[in-house]
Amino acid sequence: MKKSRLIWIIIIGVIVYWGAAYPTLGNWIEALSVKLQPAAEVIDESTNRFIDNLNEVDDATLYRTISRVLFGFSCLALVLSILYRFILIKGAKPRNAIGELNDLIKYSVLCVLLTFYDHGNFHWWTIFAPPVFAYVIAYPLLYIPYYRYFRWIYTLLYSIVVVILEFAYIPVCIGEAALGGKIVGVIVSLLAFWFYIRHRKPLYCPKCKRYSNIHIGVSSSNIESKRKGDKGIGNLPIWERDRIVKVIENIPLQEWIITKTDHYHCHYTCPCCRHEWHEHDEDTVEHRDYTRL
Repeated sequence: MKKSRLIWIIIIGVIVYWGAAYPTLGNWIEALSVKLQPAAEVIDESTNRFIDNLNEVDDATLYRTISRVLFGFSCLALVLSILYRFILIKGAKPRNAIGELNDLIKYSVLCVLLTFYDHGNFHWWTIFAPPVFAYVIAYPLLYIPYYRYFRWIYTLLYSIVVVILEFAYIPVCIGEAALGGKIVGVIVSLLAFWFYIRHRKPLYCPKCKRYSNIHIGVSSSNIESKRKGDKGIGNLPIWERDRIVKVIENIPLQEWIITKTDHYHCHYTCPCCRHEWHEHDEDTVEHRDYTRL
């Protein structure tokens, strides 16, 4: 069992034991809920007021406001990406991630170009911007010491920004478009979702626990085995190229079970501590063949 998993099991066990054996946990939770009740009421009232104000705004003003918000985030990402290029350079070198810092600037410029407008309509190409500028803004969180144990911070913040912006924006954007715009909007939405999934949980080294641009080597091999099956009477097709030219009926046949296993090997190397590890996966396919006895 991994040490990190064992630590979490111990922590959860202590909390469960504390809650079962002592009344202090229940009292603390009850007192906390009482304290948070006024804040919850204020948030609920503010949310209802915001929804009422939103319903009073005309569509053109709403579209223009959302467009400016997206453009503002894109400009913020561009400024931050330029700062990252100088601030994070020291931590990026051992991680072999200098190329990523350059990519952040490219991503930010792309977001600015996608959102550089102030029209009273939504456009399908802006759907791709939120997961990209959210990744740029959250990128420094990958450099947290012992990233392995705190990567949930990056994942949570990145996911919150993407989910809030995309789930509120995509339905309205696609809903207002014509049929062609809806189709293209769905395609761009899938690309945005692919970018989000690809950058949601970056790899880390299991030894030094740091995020880095881990080198991945992939190789494959296959093994084929053949064993005898049952004997019986049946029909034997005669193949010529890709078609059956003749069928010999009611003859004794020997069944052969052919198993083909494809092995996939991934070799990982951490640029920070030079630690190496492997992962293996396999795919097995079985089919039957027959020969005349």
